[in-house]
Amino acid sequence: METERAEPMNITDLGDTNGDGFDDLAYYRYNPTDVENTHLIALVYGPLEGTVDAIEQGARFFGTVDDGTLSVMDIRGVGDLSGDGLNDLAIWAPGALDDDGVGVGKVFIFFGMPTGW
Repeated sequence: METERAEPMNITDLGDTNGDGFDDLAYYRYNPTDVENTHLIALVYGPLEGTVDAIEQGARFFGTVDDGTLSVMDIRGVGDLSGDGLNDLAIWAPGALDDDGVGVGKVFIFFGMPTGW
């Protein structure tokens, strides 16, 4: 059975998130045919040469739309928020719910790590 891959909806340069001296990138894709992983954010570590299978390289964050938590609208490299010399990643999820089930939206921050995520 052939699986159709969804196209990336957002690609962003993060700068160097793991301290190896090479810029990294992140992309977000929405694939309604993949029930378990409707939303995917993948971090791809540099250096990049030739063709890269981003699903197999770097870190991956998966989510479903059950409560809207990972209904991602935007991903951004936000520089070094923690002051550790590594760039960080912000993910805006406007459909995220609070503990009472009210849609409040959330921003998730992932701090750069020398060992990667």
